[in-house]
Amino acid sequence: MRKRSNSKWKFTEFALKVGIGGLIVPSITLGPNFYIIGGVLLLTLWAIVSDIMLMRDKKWNASNNDEHQIE
Repeated sequence: MRKRSNSKWKFTEFALKVGIGGLIVPSITLGPNFYIIGGVLLLTLWAIVSDIMLMRDKKWNASNNDEHQIE
């Protein structure tokens, strides 16, 4: 269970780095208006990804509980 939370934290850290890089680089070329668009896109993407991760964790926990009940 601990490894699972560590991998999720690494994924979060990676997503934040990519998001920050994705906001800084285009803002230089496209101007400050891109911050608003990029921020909204990043929040939307993060909401979708976190939902998928939560669903995956629930499925994993359910299958893990089933294994314990069989034993």
